Amino acid sequence: MAPTTPKLRLLRNRPLCIMCARDTEAEEIAKALGIADNRISGHEVQKVKDGYTFYLGSFRLLSGEELQYYVTSGLRQGIQSFTIHASILFSILRPRFVIHAGVCAGYHDLTGNVKMSITDVIFGEAAINYEEGKMENVAGQLLFRPDYNRVACNAGDLKAFAEASSRPNYHYGEFISGASVRTDADVIFTKIRREVNRNAIALDMEASAFIQLCEHFEGDQVISLGVIKGISDFGDSFKGTVENAYTHALENTAKGVKEWVVHRIRAITWAIKEDDEPGARLVPGYYENFIRRVLDNYLSGWPVTDKLDSNIVIPRNEIKGLKTVLPKSYSPSFVQELGHVQALVQRFRIPEVNVGGDAAGRYLHYKGGYFMDWSRTVNSLKICEDGEYQVQVFGRVLSKCDYYSGSDESPAVASVVTWEDTVQWLKELEKSEEDERKEKAAQAAKLEKKEEEEPLIEKTAEQNMREGRQLERDKPLPSTVLGEGRQESPAPIEDPAASTDGGCGFPHTHSAAHNGAATKERHKSAPSEPVKSAGRHFTWTTKRSRSKEPNAEQRNAALPSKRPQSNEPKGKGRSATLSPRRSITRLLHSFRKPSSAHEQDGVIPPMPGK
Repeated sequence: MAPTTPKLRLLRNRPLCIMCARDTEAEEIAKALGIADNRISGHEVQKVKDGYTFYLGSFRLLSGEELQYYVTSGLRQGIQSFTIHASILFSILRPRFVIHAGVCAGYHDLTGNVKMSITDVIFGEAAINYEEGKMENVAGQLLFRPDYNRVACNAGDLKAFAEASSRPNYHYGEFISGASVRTDADVIFTKIRREVNRNAIALDMEASAFIQLCEHFEGDQVISLGVIKGISDFGDSFKGTVENAYTHALENTAKGVKEWVVHRIRAITWAIKEDDEPGARLVPGYYENFIRRVLDNYLSGWPVTDKLDSNIVIPRNEIKGLKTVLPKSYSPSFVQELGHVQALVQRFRIPEVNVGGDAAGRYLHYKGGYFMDWSRTVNSLKICEDGEYQVQVFGRVLSKCDYYSGSDESPAVASVVTWEDTVQWLKELEKSEEDERKEKAAQAAKLEKKEEEEPLIEKTAEQNMREGRQLERDKPLPSTVLGEGRQESPAPIEDPAASTDGGCGFPHTHSAAHNGAATKERHKSAPSEPVKSAGRHFTWTTKRSRSKEPNAEQRNAALPSKRPQSNEPKGKGRSATLSPRRSITRLLHSFRKPSSAHEQDGVIPPMPGK
């Protein structure tokens, strides 16, 4: 939240003051400029009396910038009162540019050489006071011996502006000022124009005092933009008889002021002089006794150590610079107590470090590569009515110091930052650190998992090599005429005579022709679909069936008889087709019985190894 700007500072921040002689003139000009409702009273402004009124506005310059101004007036009409009131306001408000605006009496030239009309506007930058001089008694009569003092200011190209053919209602000339309202202005104009200044075309009561006052304040950079006044009458017996002449003259004055300012000030190219402000006077002590000492120590090679443990040293390649943090909302009382700073330090875990030796060392905080100081010296500005503004002045003046501004040979190593920007930076830094911690934890977990999986992968590969037969056996086998997943045996088990080994791996005496005929016969009788039971099917492999029975004498038994062929199930829930293991087991059991075929031939094949 931006701090509330005190009214005094609000006026001081406005470079242009439009000063009128009377409050009625100021009000009419403010109405013509459309700022009559944007007003503050003198009792709201420190050091200013209650009777003043200030109307606030701004002009858009050709550069697109806004030039802020205020319209005000003295408390009483007249050359003496105006001089006092204007000088007081100039001293307190310190405007950069000033214009004197209002109404005047114009020169009515009966010869027609000078053509002016009521409500026209006169622009001038020189004037005399026709009532300054000496009264002398000459032959019993009081005679006035004037002491004319012409005062002038250089307002720029005011003459060229006013005499441009595109502005026929504007006139350029000099003013004649006096202490009273006159209805014999033609007498004064005739005398002054003949004896003193032939360019005098306007009569008023304040112009000469205003221009001389600008000369006095010129050392404080008060720049006069001249006198601009509308003609309300000709200072004769018809004064005040022209309806609305006074109002129209002030409306045209307001218009002339705006056009002249925009023409004269095309852009804001100046900086506000703040060297004498209370905030600026704090800078030398803070910079020389603290900031310069810290950075000199660091750049001289002194170690940066943790305040609580001097064995902890901050690596020099991590240090990026120094931040001077202004108090929150620029309030000088915000850092009067240490509580706000400590709360922020604890929240974001900001350690305190020491830079330098025992005698020249300085303590300050450190985070994210930056030294951090909270500029608690500005708490003395809380006594100022515009303390928030003075804190900003402190920051601006500090930014101009060597370590903050830098140069071509030595870049800046320090900066002035706001409290709000610092908090946002700390939040982003905290989030970045948290993301970095998460990333490191994820990488560590990934590495640990990889290390755990590497022995398991090696073990699995070794098991695959040892269990290759089992893996090969689990692969699906192609379909044959015997059914899905079943393969043809070398010879039908039903007809041992069809094989040379009797269907069980033993040698036999039958011929190959006999074997082929038996095979064809079995193919004709083979079913077109595989024989299945509920959820089960069996596979015949090409490998020789082997019995797991260890008794070798069983291999000497007679050959089995012809295996009965039947597709009928042998029991509830059991398939008519036997698994390879059980088929071989039954075949071996059948060897114990004499085969009728072999008995008829009278030949029993010898057992291997016999």
